[in-house]
Amino acid sequence: MNRRDRHVATAPSTSQPASQPVVAAGDTAARRPYTAPRVVDSADLDELLEILGPAQANYGGMGMPSDQAIKTDVTEVDELTVLEQLAELPISRWRYRSEARGARHIGPMAQDFHAVFGLGDSDTVIYPVDANGVSLAAAKALRTRLTRAEARVAALEHENADLRHRLEALERRVDQARHGG
Repeated sequence: MNRRDRHVATAPSTSQPASQPVVAAGDTAARRPYTAPRVVDSADLDELLEILGPAQANYGGMGMPSDQAIKTDVTEVDELTVLEQLAELPISRWRYRSEARGARHIGPMAQDFHAVFGLGDSDTVIYPVDANGVSLAAAKALRTRLTRAEARVAALEHENADLRHRLEALERRVDQARHGG
């Protein structure tokens, strides 16, 4: 296998041979212990992509389907609420038990993420689509807050300038009254 045909995928179990699918529909991979990524060949990657269905993969990464035509029960999200929930989510530095001592990651625990947001179908995994959705909603909420804060600052600056002009006018009148003028 040449270097171009090697890809990294996460196997649900170290006892699983490379010829078996990495993830299968209805698989209980979320309940198995995490194992470090392993090198798979192009055939394994092709099989994984076939299992994932309409996912898109290229050298930039994997894109999960997000077409509105395949979604149901779509509702609006209150981005400001998501931002407040995100503020309550504990974030830690950690490493997987199977990784070398020097490996470090940063992020929430799946149980906390699930408890705070109630997303996904398991409290032992965080799906990228959910993490991305939370991140985008929080970013939009921050933009909303920033826009409101900028408008408030502009209004206060305008009010401050008006008050400054009025104070200067009063000081001139006081000076004129003191000097008999």
